[in-house]
Amino acid sequence: MGFTAGGASIEGYPGQTRPEVAPTPQLAFFRTAAGILLRPPAVPGQEQDSAGNDGHYLVIKQLMPLFEERAPAALTAALRQQLEALAPLTTQDTRDRDFSDFRSAMRPAKKSEDWEQTYLNQLDHAKTSADRDRINLKLGGLYAERGDARARDYVEKIDDSELHTRARSFIDARLTANAMARKDTSRVSELCRTGQFVSLLKVYFLSQTAKLLPPSENEKALTLIDLATTEARRIDGLDPDSPRAFFAIANAMLVVNRAAVWGTVSDAIKASNSADGFGGEDGQLLVWMSNVRRRLTVHLSWK
Repeated sequence: MGFTAGGASIEGYPGQTRPEVAPTPQLAFFRTAAGILLRPPAVPGQEQDSAGNDGHYLVIKQLMPLFEERAPAALTAALRQQLEALAPLTTQDTRDRDFSDFRSAMRPAKKSEDWEQTYLNQLDHAKTSADRDRINLKLGGLYAERGDARARDYVEKIDDSELHTRARSFIDARLTANAMARKDTSRVSELCRTGQFVSLLKVYFLSQTAKLLPPSENEKALTLIDLATTEARRIDGLDPDSPRAFFAIANAMLVVNRAAVWGTVSDAIKASNSADGFGGEDGQLLVWMSNVRRRLTVHLSWK
C-alpha cells in the first residue's frame, strides 16, 4: 500500500510479487538465455571461466522452473538435456544444491485468502511456542494489511513478551494507516487513543486524516487536529519529536483553517528552539517488523 498527500507520505511494503512481462521481450530473454546455456560443456580442467561446469549446471538448474512454466517447449527440452549432460561433470554438492526458495518465488503470488489458510494450517501443526508466535505474527500482519481488527487477536496470542510488544506496536500502526487511507475518522481516533505506538505517529495519523477530509467535514477535521495537538503536548519538550509533531499539525491546519495556522506555527517554532538536536531535515520515522515482511515509513515535511 502506498499513500501520499501534501507534505507527508506513508508507505507499506508487502512481500514482493512476480512482475508480468510482455510476450515479445519474454521470448527474447528465453532465446538469449538458451543460446548461452546450451553451449557445449567444457572438458574438465579446461573451463574458460571460474564458474566452470558447476556454475553452468547451477544456473540451468535454477532457471529450469521458469523455463518449464513460460518458455517454448523446444527450448525447455533442450535445456533439460543440457542439464543431464552436465551432471556427470559436476560435484555431488553441486547436484544436491536446493533451489526450493527460488522455485517458490517463480510460482504465481498467492492471494491474501490463500495465505490466510496456509498460515492457519501451519498454526494447527505448530509444535513449539516459537513456531506459534511466528505464525501468529504473520496472521496479524495479514489481517492488519486488510484493516481487519482480528490482527490484534493474533498478536495477543504471542507468548514472547518482547516480540508481543513490538508486534502490537507495528500492528496498531498498520491498522491506523489503513483507517487513515479510508478516511475513517472515528477509527483513526480510536486507534490513536488505544494504540501502542509512539506519540509522533499518532500526531501524524490524526493530522494527516484531517487534511484528507473534504471542506464539508471541516468540524471533524478540526477535532482531529485538536486531538493531535493534545498528543503532541505529551512529548517531552526536549525531544526532537516535539517540533516534528507540531510542524505536522501546522501543515494540517494550513489546509483545514488557514487563518489559524500562525498559532500552530508559533508552537512549532517554540518546540524547535527547545528541542535538542532538531535540524528539520530528518523527517522520517520507520516502523519495521521483519517477521511479517512489512514496514511503515512516515515522511514528515517541516516546510
